[in-house]
Amino acid sequence: LISKGVVWGTSNNPTVALTTKTNEGIESTNYSSRLFGLEPNTTYYMRAYATNAIGTNYGTEFSFTTTSIITGPVTDIDGNVYQTVTIGNQSWMLTNLKTTKYRDGSAITTNLNEDQWAAATTGAYAIYGNSQSSDDVYGKLYNWYAATDERNVCPTGFHTPTVEDWTILAEYLGGFSIAGGKMKEAGLTHWQSPNNGATNSSGFTALPSGWRQPNTNFGETGFVGQGKVGAYWLDFEYNPGPSDGAFSNLSYLDNSLGNISSSKKVTGFSIRCIRD
Repeated sequence: LISKGVVWGTSNNPTVALTTKTNEGIESTNYSSRLFGLEPNTTYYMRAYATNAIGTNYGTEFSFTTTSIITGPVTDIDGNVYQTVTIGNQSWMLTNLKTTKYRDGSAITTNLNEDQWAAATTGAYAIYGNSQSSDDVYGKLYNWYAATDERNVCPTGFHTPTVEDWTILAEYLGGFSIAGGKMKEAGLTHWQSPNNGATNSSGFTALPSGWRQPNTNFGETGFVGQGKVGAYWLDFEYNPGPSDGAFSNLSYLDNSLGNISSSKKVTGFSIRCIRD
């Protein structure tokens, strides 16, 4: 016997050609190994190996997924407290934003009727169905003007995510086509059935907060989609000038993360802040 231990990696059937392996010597046939340097929110494949002069034999392959790194808390100007989660090299607030003020203490406009909401050209927020319980669980719905105001709606040290921030998150989770399932809270406590593909393996814990749709859009107005869709503003003017901002969304129907799209700036979406 030349060496023995365990080898692991992020693909099936890892081999001793990888540097991520242990070497437990040759003295005993029984041994245990400790793995170091594992990334959070990542699935690994591991198997034992033993090498002699003839070659290397491998044991049964096992897989496991590391957990999220939950840190925090961080507090906004209103005193709302948020935990944070590390996903790759990014740190995200673990819940949607709830503040009623910008970082400098300025109040964000609220209590707008349908016509006022649709005509807004400055920051505003609403609470889905004007329900305190909705606010407690899902946070507030902000228009794009509030999400991107230079006074900053996020707590100190955080900001509304950019397109680049959001794309990095999606790519780390395997791409837009599958990232949504890894971001959605699992089960049917908040999401309606079938909540396809939801594992929340990233720890992002996306909830179906719905949105406020203004009467400038075609179709239904008012508060829609709670239980079915979670949508998030991005700090980007999708069509510079008159009307559209960038957002992305998740649905109860599939495990994708919506490609970055445009919506009227007076739509009310959630904000999930990211650390600077």
